[in-house]
Amino acid sequence: CSRGEQMYRRLCIEKIEILEDGTIPEVKMTSQGVGEPFANGEKIYARQACGLKGSAYIAPDKEGGEYLTNIKDGDSAVFRYVKSAKGFTGAAVEAEGSGMVKVIIDGTELGIVKVTDGICEAVDFKNPVPAQKGELKLEFEDTDGLNLISVTLL
Repeated sequence: CSRGEQMYRRLCIEKIEILEDGTIPEVKMTSQGVGEPFANGEKIYARQACGLKGSAYIAPDKEGGEYLTNIKDGDSAVFRYVKSAKGFTGAAVEAEGSGMVKVIIDGTELGIVKVTDGICEAVDFKNPVPAQKGELKLEFEDTDGLNLISVTLL
């Protein structure tokens, strides 16, 4: 169930591989299912997180959409997968409240986006990630009423 309600469900479809011996290796949930990884400039909505750690959860926002809310220091959200033909050079975040959003791809910290009263400062990565398919992780620090709406990798 989703949103903490028994009657609200989500559907997830993933590609699977059936080996010659009939076994099926573990399949990690992705944010886009059978679709292509998120690309440069593509808005990744917080509701597309495929892994959450801590107290954060996906809930309805005031406009009828969904966002990541109840974000506390040390919480994180994972999005599988992102891919770029030219590499990622920066990130922009759409959010409410205040806090720091650490942007990590495949375990490498690329930069931190600062959010102050809903105003987000886009960040240029000091060490851009080369073109690759990878897992995007956002870690949250110094949160004060932070609600994540989306992230866009540049």
